[in-house]
Amino acid sequence: AYNMAVDLEKDQLKVNPRSAETLGTLALCQAKLGKKSDAIQSIRRATALDPKNPQYIYFEALVDHLAGDHAGALEFLRKAVAEGYPVSEILAEPEWHDLSDNPDFRNIVEAHAEKEN
Repeated sequence: AYNMAVDLEKDQLKVNPRSAETLGTLALCQAKLGKKSDAIQSIRRATALDPKNPQYIYFEALVDHLAGDHAGALEFLRKAVAEGYPVSEILAEPEWHDLSDNPDFRNIVEAHAEKEN
């Protein structure tokens, strides 16, 4: 499924190579497939096009996490929630479960969860 999604997103980029949304989705699919360098390149292009968008900052956190850069992931996660990305969506993402006991992760989500309530 992710391979097909990568192909579809690449086709979309042929039509609009400056679509941050397409680049973000492509990056997540590449990360899920283990294509770390491609995923990082795609998400960096997306955030360069729309640097304040909390969704793309969150995608960068998730891509970094899937690529094994947990410190980078936590920094982008902190930025994403500061820009308004919902903590409820972070907590619903299974990819973060392995960091659920990490004190930095917990501080990020707990501090911002209080603001959402």
